[in-house]
Amino acid sequence: MIPALNNTAALLRSGRVLSVGGAARGTSRQPENLIYSVPGSYLIDPDTDVIAESGMLNFPRGFHGGALLDDGRVFVAGGWHAIPDGGDTAADITPTAETYSESTGTWTQVASMAEGRWALSLTKLADGRVLVAGGFSQIAEPGHIPTATAEIYDPAGDEWHTVGAMRDARAWHEAQLLPSGAVLVFGGETTGGDAIASAELFDPISETWSSAAPLPGRAEDMASLVLPSGRVLAAGGFMEIATSTMGSQDQVSLYDETADCWQSLTPLQTARWHFGLVPLPDGRIMAVPGWTNMGATRTSEITSVPLD
Repeated sequence: MIPALNNTAALLRSGRVLSVGGAARGTSRQPENLIYSVPGSYLIDPDTDVIAESGMLNFPRGFHGGALLDDGRVFVAGGWHAIPDGGDTAADITPTAETYSESTGTWTQVASMAEGRWALSLTKLADGRVLVAGGFSQIAEPGHIPTATAEIYDPAGDEWHTVGAMRDARAWHEAQLLPSGAVLVFGGETTGGDAIASAELFDPISETWSSAAPLPGRAEDMASLVLPSGRVLAAGGFMEIATSTMGSQDQVSLYDETADCWQSLTPLQTARWHFGLVPLPDGRIMAVPGWTNMGATRTSEITSVPLD
């Protein structure tokens, strides 16, 4: 298995995990410096600890989005295609999408998005459709330009349609499906390279956005998950203001949809970004290694959160 970051992973019906694509031999925040995007996918069997290559992507990609569809297929869309010579062109930002079948171990290209994007959010809705929002859609120096646009993919008809745009352009943001069926999008990097604290709610019925309570502090590239209570836990992140002030964040906060508010919790012991949150059987949450101001970290920590 090729060591990579910014891949996606999906838990299949068989109990195996599919790791898809990713970026190899580069830094986590500078895709133009990557040597290449991983062109394939790998099946990981947690019972036997065996990893096996399973299917080549039609379009090698990293920094993409992925989800398990209701019919059992794995769906990926968007992303960045880094080429061996380090070229940095608009062609590297892909609008393509494809699906994986575990029974055949192959990828099939499906309808493409209207707009290429990477560092996007991809959320499967309660009705089985898929919402894609934000991400970087254009190349500019010294950075890239985020978009506020959003699209929905319908697996039944293999078609996309554009929905209302978010109020803020953002990339490196978080998105979570709430118990009500709405999608909460928050944080990220906006136009000009600044981290933002704003949050928005997407209504899948009207296909429009509305403002939600902002995060307690600005952050991009956080980790988040939905707790059994239906509230959203957000932690860590990276803050950059006017491309001059930057650093890992230790904030931990909890969003309540009913009250539309965030509650600040005990901060992380180690400020970090580009990491993951893993729910433990006893209800506690583990923050797994990511990046700090000193570079990649191997440390993990466990935090307790309110259960009700």
